[in-house]
Amino acid sequence: MSSNGFTCGATIYGSNLLVRAQTTNAFGNGEAYTFYLIKNSYRMASPNPVKAGTAIRVEFDDKKAAEATVESIVLYNEKQKILWSLNKVEAQSYFKEKAYLDIETKGMVSGTYYLHLQIADKKQIERLIIE
Repeated sequence: MSSNGFTCGATIYGSNLLVRAQTTNAFGNGEAYTFYLIKNSYRMASPNPVKAGTAIRVEFDDKKAAEATVESIVLYNEKQKILWSLNKVEAQSYFKEKAYLDIETKGMVSGTYYLHLQIADKKQIERLIIE
């Protein structure tokens, strides 16, 4: 803590930086703020196109970065129906172990699908084809 009551910590996850800052004074602690300086760690979803019944692998550069920054991953069909999803809490648990996840396509019909990735404050949409 500095003499003016400000604390700051930084953690590096691969090529990403997470900074947490909070003020403290005689009246207590101020609100804590977290800032992400992110190089998007999302690599790709593959294979694309994928044969029905084969898993789609969603890859990240670094499991710690994915754990810290993935807010959600959702797979939609052409009619905007959610077929598969992973929320922030699930992502934090899942990415402790590995830097990728597999989405099973068993039972999905041939067509176009949309993978929505919310990574920190950035949203990315990838079009996937199932044959």
